[in-house]
Formats: sequence, structure tokens, C-alpha cells
Amino acid sequence: MARPLLTRQIQQDGKWTVEVLQFLAPNSLFAGVQNPAPPTPDLEIPGRPKPPPLGPRDDSRSGVG
Repeated sequence: MARPLLTRQIQQDGKWTVEVLQFLAPNSLFAGVQNPAPPTPDLEIPGRPKPPPLGPRDDSRSGVG
């Protein structure tokens, strides 16, 4: 079995802190990588802009009524 090709890496002398990894992972290791299974648009995620609320439904154009 072939070994995976190393494309990106980060190194540090000593222990990693959560704060450093929270910055480096998205900005270095995963920069430009698309999520293969993104969450659905209706899922509320902190930091994600909320879609505009739907206005009142206008049935006058539907021919109903």
C-alpha cells in the first residue's frame, strides 16, 4: 500500500496549545479545502449569517381564494 503524499504540515518545538491549533488548522492545514459534507443551510451554526426571514405569504397571485 502506498503511503499518502504529505502536502501540508505544521511543526512546533514543545507542546501545542488549543489556541495555536485553533488558528493554524483553518489558516494553514485546511486553507482552501472544501468541506465534502457541508451542513444543511437550515442548520443554525454560531458565526454563520442567518438567512433573511420569509415574509408573509401572498396568496393573491396564486389564484387561491
